[in-house]
This record gives sequence, C-alpha cells and structure tokens, in this order.
Amino acid sequence: MGVALACVGAPAPSWAGPDCEGADRPAQAPLAGPEDRPSRAPLADCAERGDEVPGPAVTLHVGGAGTATFEGRSNNAYWGGALAGSFALVPGRAPEERRDVAYDARLGEDGRMDVYFPDGDAPRNPAVLFIHGGGWTGGDKDHFRNAARRLARSGYVVASTNYRLVPRGTFPRNIQDCLCSLAYLRAHASEHRIDPDRIVVMGYSAGAHLAGLVGLASSNPEVAPDCAEARGAPIAPPAGVIAACGPLDMRTFWRDAKDKADIERIFGGSPATLPHAYALGSPRWHVRAGAPPFLVLGDAFDFGGIEETRDALAAAGNDVKLLKIAGSLHVLEQHADPGAYEVGMATETPEAWIAIDDFLDRTIGSARAGAAR
Repeated sequence: MGVALACVGAPAPSWAGPDCEGADRPAQAPLAGPEDRPSRAPLADCAERGDEVPGPAVTLHVGGAGTATFEGRSNNAYWGGALAGSFALVPGRAPEERRDVAYDARLGEDGRMDVYFPDGDAPRNPAVLFIHGGGWTGGDKDHFRNAARRLARSGYVVASTNYRLVPRGTFPRNIQDCLCSLAYLRAHASEHRIDPDRIVVMGYSAGAHLAGLVGLASSNPEVAPDCAEARGAPIAPPAGVIAACGPLDMRTFWRDAKDKADIERIFGGSPATLPHAYALGSPRWHVRAGAPPFLVLGDAFDFGGIEETRDALAAAGNDVKLLKIAGSLHVLEQHADPGAYEVGMATETPEAWIAIDDFLDRTIGSARAGAAR
C-alpha cells in the first residue's frame, strides 16, 4: 500500500527525516481501545517533497496478563528498530496505580495526581508527567488513563495531574500548579521509583500549552510556584517536552480565535490590556538556547504558533521535531470506513505512538533498559 507524504517545514535532525505529514493515512480496523490497535503506519521518510513510499504491515496482538506479540515486515532499517522498540512490550502484570496522590493538599481535587507504576522493583525509572486538556476550563487526570497504563506496561512511571481550572485557575495559577506537580515528583522521586533527572512532560490541547510553559518558562521567577516542594523558587526544566495539538503562542491563538472571550477568561483580559501576561503565558516567548528537547504533534485544527515556535526553537539551536497527523480532528480520529471517525486523541494514532516512543527513548532512555539502572 502506498502512503503519500508531504514535507512541512525545513529539514532538521529527526527521528524520521524532515517533519512530515501523512497526506493519505491508510484505513484502520475498528478497535476497542489503543492497546489493541493494529496499524499500517506510514514510513516517515520524505527526503524529497511529495515522495510516495510503501508502509510496512504491522499488527500488534495483545493477550492476557500484558503479554504481546508483534508481526510485521519492514523495508527500512529504521522501521526494524523503531517498531521493535515501540511494540516489544514486556510481559507482566497490570500496572500498579496510586489514585489521588496529593501534590499540593491546599488545592483539594485540583492538587492531586494519579501515578502508574511499571512491573518490577527498579528504584529509578524514567517518568512521564501528563497534563490533560479541556480548554483550561475542564478536563481531568483520568483522561490519560489508557495511555498511562500503556506506558507503564512499557516500563515508565506515569503521573497524570490535575490543576486549577478557570475561573479558579487563571494564568499563572494553572502553570504554577503544573510546575508544582513536577517539583513534587522530583522531591518524592524515591517514593515513586523515579529518576528525577529523567522526567518528560507531556500535554494535550490546553495541556500542550501548559507543558510547553513547563519546558520553557520553569526558571522564570514570574511564574515560580509557591507549593511546599517548590518553595517559591524557579525550578529546573524537565528532560523533554511533548506538546500535542495545543497552542504555543497565546497572542496568535487570541488573534485567530473566533470566540476571543474564552481565551480572555484565562488571562483576565485581552492582549491589548494585558500584553505582558499574554507574552508570559506563551511558550514561544520563552524560547532560548539550551531549551529541553521538544516533540510537537499537530492535527488539522492546529493554530496558535505551533510552526513558528518550532522554527524559533530550531533557530536557537534546540532539538525540536514536528509531526502533523493528517486526518486527525483533535478529538476525532479516522475510522476504517472512509469518511468516518471515532472519538480519540491524535496521540492515540500509530504514527504518534511511534514518534512518542522514539522521543522518550532519546531523551530519558529506554524504559526497558532504564529498569536495570
């Protein structure tokens, strides 16, 4: 089967060559969930604009007790390694879960996270801190549960955090809560079997915006959190950031939005009246040399400075990748039937999972290898 790929943006060192967009993603069979999703993932190798390349047949069979087998074929050396790394799940029990862990008891439900643990007793595992979406006014840490379990079964500790929502969580309170979550994981790394130096922050939609700020603005004293673990001081950035399908420049986001009032509620006014707040609340404004590595995922509705932020990070000499998922409608993903969609996040697509697995492996190390540390 041929998959048409189109290059989007300047070439950069990448897990799959230049930034690519699958222009014609093959159909997928109906599925019960992401854990048993078979995929015909496209070869993300578009050295020449508009190349058409064959995609390998890939099927993941998930059985009881977390066991899995992989079947596939590959005509590309990258795919042989990437697919083996992405889908070679380690047999074991369902991940241990600790629900409603308080990272800031002052905030009640808003100050809690769920933590998912891999099988085994390794004391220093790589970790992922997930920030949910919901337009800054809704959403919950439960939204990432299936993906958190999947990552935990692959050897990562995963913490999915709540934070204050508008109107209680106007900027900068929302980002301060996310920074407190990171500070908590580092302060309690031994308790949660985490290597404090190997934490990637990942967010979806509004959570992508906040994850971008955690990665780029954590050392800015104007957003320093006041929770016990942070002690009112700026904290060190994470080891990497995955910003999926969310705005990275709130000034551009406001300019292009049809309902500007929703964005103004985040900041308490418009950019005309609060220009510094909108700049301070935009990851793009904080771009600098020496930023942590970034993986940016995009969908059909992306706006808010995603490509501009990618360009700014690259221009400053940082490690940044952009993958645009063709056909993804933010909370609707392509179904097996042409023109039909099913509810789901772009991060649940096979293309995204391969990119995420590779990014985690490069930035915080393979979970399976890290378990031996």
